[in-house]
Amino acid sequence: MSAAGPLLEELRARSVLLPGRSIEDDRRAEAAEFFALAEPAEAGPSDYVTDLTRLDDAALFAYLESSATAGLTRNLLKSVRLGQAAELLAALGERYPEGDRARVRVLDYGCGTSDHGLAFALEGYNVTIADIPSKVRFAAWRYARRGLPVEVIEIDNTNWKHPRVGHRDAILCGEVLEHLRYPLSTVRALLDALPVGGLLWVSAYPFREKRRGGTHLEEAFRERPMVKRELKRRCDRIRREDLQGYLLEKRRPGLLERIFSHFRES
Repeated sequence: MSAAGPLLEELRARSVLLPGRSIEDDRRAEAAEFFALAEPAEAGPSDYVTDLTRLDDAALFAYLESSATAGLTRNLLKSVRLGQAAELLAALGERYPEGDRARVRVLDYGCGTSDHGLAFALEGYNVTIADIPSKVRFAAWRYARRGLPVEVIEIDNTNWKHPRVGHRDAILCGEVLEHLRYPLSTVRALLDALPVGGLLWVSAYPFREKRRGGTHLEEAFRERPMVKRELKRRCDRIRREDLQGYLLEKRRPGLLERIFSHFRES
């Protein structure tokens, strides 16, 4: 069994609100409590049909806010992110000893239900979450219900092109970048937030094409080659057989790039 196997079982046990309850039943109860539902929620289908390309930024965000409950419920009940989180914890645990983790600044960007971030918080990391208001508020509530500290960054139509996320040691982007209208500028902002040697994890985009349509925005598809080129220019991939997705390490810029950067800043 890989190192993630025992971690996943531990995370399942530690993440439930009522010990002994199955994770599926616990999450239905969690959705019912937060959204004031009389009946246990069920995960609905993803929307790949609605044409969002014609909407300006404000209208697009209004749509994302109005549809957030359905997306959160679907991810809460059907998400595979806790398994991904266990794999990431096993990988990053080799770099960050247990005694140092409170000082390791982890950002769960586009967190949704924040299974990734919650897992890291349970293991003692310093976690920040970022997403649109309705989603990040639900995620923050999940932390509070478990007595876990978390920093919150709200992303809206005024800051999503150039998000200010502070300084981070590791950034997690699980099923995020394909939902962005400006993925290239977002990736640049995220990489700028990392030191040399900092880690960025993306689940698929831009290295694997995702299904297009709905909130998998056409603009993200068009920028995919540029985002992929930017990541390859600024990062080295850490290849692991026991980890889904793409773990990238920010490398030191080359001499010419440092010179040009100096002139741009001056």
